[in-house]
Amino acid sequence: MGIMFATFTSPLLNSFFVVFIYFTGHLSRSLYIYSGNVKDIIIKKILLIIYYIFPNLELLNFRVEALYSYSIPSSDIFSGILTFLSWTITAFLAGVLIFENKKLI
Repeated sequence: MGIMFATFTSPLLNSFFVVFIYFTGHLSRSLYIYSGNVKDIIIKKILLIIYYIFPNLELLNFRVEALYSYSIPSSDIFSGILTFLSWTITAFLAGVLIFENKKLI
């Protein structure tokens, strides 16, 4: 994601965007759960849109398993690898497309 943002923003904005995506990605599952409890349909739709736009970084989080020496199911590992590869390829291709269309001096 950082490479993609670096193609069209300043280094400071790049840092802000990456940190924002990091926190939003780790909170995206909570947004999905919260959207199920919200009564207002507009807020519910907004939360679901945010959930589907940002990566669910909790799929890549194995801290609890590592801390307590739990075994990690192979389906979780496969899901994490698939999520990582899909978001990496998408961000890389978006960065390439943006950089190709950028007018250099």
